[in-house]
Amino acid sequence: MEKRTYIELFAIAASLSLSICSCHQHNDAEEGHHHSHEIEEHGHSDHSKSDEFELHDELAERFGVKLDTVRVGNFSESFRATGQIMPSANNYAVVSSPRAGVVSFAGNLNLGSSVTRGTRIATIDASQVSGGDSNRQAKAVLDAAEKELARIEPLYRQRLVTATEYNAAVAAVASARAAYSPGAANGAALSPISGVVTSIDVANGQYVNAGDAIATVSSDVNLTLKIDIPRRYANKVPGIIDAIIEIPYSDTTIDVRDAGGKRISASAMPAYQDNSGYIPVYFSIPRQAELIPGGSFTAYLQGSQSREAICLPLTALSEQQGAYYVFEQVHPEIFIKRKVTIGQNNGRQVTITSGLKPGAVVVTDGVITLRLAETGTVVPEGHSHNH
Repeated sequence: MEKRTYIELFAIAASLSLSICSCHQHNDAEEGHHHSHEIEEHGHSDHSKSDEFELHDELAERFGVKLDTVRVGNFSESFRATGQIMPSANNYAVVSSPRAGVVSFAGNLNLGSSVTRGTRIATIDASQVSGGDSNRQAKAVLDAAEKELARIEPLYRQRLVTATEYNAAVAAVASARAAYSPGAANGAALSPISGVVTSIDVANGQYVNAGDAIATVSSDVNLTLKIDIPRRYANKVPGIIDAIIEIPYSDTTIDVRDAGGKRISASAMPAYQDNSGYIPVYFSIPRQAELIPGGSFTAYLQGSQSREAICLPLTALSEQQGAYYVFEQVHPEIFIKRKVTIGQNNGRQVTITSGLKPGAVVVTDGVITLRLAETGTVVPEGHSHNH
């Protein structure tokens, strides 16, 4: 259901109150005739006139009220589980410090920042390190070794130095080259892949050693969803073909298949045996802005088998004191609240086991507006029912 601010809700209530007050001016005899005609035409004789309330079409449109006809459709078997968002193995990289020193991150770098391969993530300043810049010292050793080899080579060709002396000079150059890293010369820690910064592992100004991880980058191509299935559902795991993901702290849901994702685990059972009581099932999905690597979520796993049932979107339900209701349109601009019994929930839809029949027209979005119209108790200041 779309979230609204208190100000918006007050505006809805005020508008509805004006509408409801205007309805009270109808002549009683005229209302009775109108209601009798409604029962005769629509067959809704299972409720009293006092249960009905009015919502004008213009208000319904203004506040996003949507209607749909109840019908029997295919409902896929589903069950709830928890999962974790992980970067795909081939789309995940660690940014390492090229030398020992103090970290200074790029000024515009933050979690979630997009970077390309070779982007400077941070600079490692070795000037403040006790003992000086070890890489610069290694470069000096390499330069000296190369000069010594350049001096010995012509002498060795003239047999003026021994093979032992020449081989020692060659070995000294090789050793110095192994100790020196050209990439570390400027202290730049570069991103090895294009993607999004998903973690910053050290603080700005912190001392690090050469090779320490300072950040991680995940490719913006794919993510892996690991969903832990309770073992009591082990017989259902082979038939799982889709998952609907609930985004934490949001009303948003993502259908993995609709987003271009798919199940990637090869079998129902994990490659290893454990006693955790869960079976991991994996999905691959193109990166979504709402899915942050390392985060957790709730999923509704969808099976391949389906059955016929009366289904409504979750947005059609109004929960009041533990009971569930829907708002049915019994005549243009006239509604009634009906109690229903719900069955399975797949994260977007729910089955209705009693309380509704196919063909009824119900509110599927904007239920809060109908609840305000039903109560009709909020009247803006200065307005009275005494006309």
